[in-house]
Amino acid sequence: MLEQIKKIARQSDECAAPAMVLYGTVTGLDPLRVRVDNHFELGERALTLLRGTRESLEAGDGLALLRNRGGQEFLVLGRL
Repeated sequence: MLEQIKKIARQSDECAAPAMVLYGTVTGLDPLRVRVDNHFELGERALTLLRGTRESLEAGDGLALLRNRGGQEFLVLGRL
């Protein structure tokens, strides 16, 4: 029964915040690099871009990113 309670608590916690919005700055274009909140830098492999987003990016642009809870992939929502 204790294990079931722990499982329910974990699932409840995961539902409370399924995703996190982060902010970053484009630091490089070829390859694409994004510095997130001055904590870490993401490479192109970790980023998922919406169609047409890459062509409009410039170094120094601010970006809004969506990170799935605990995930290693980030969706670029758009420029700030």
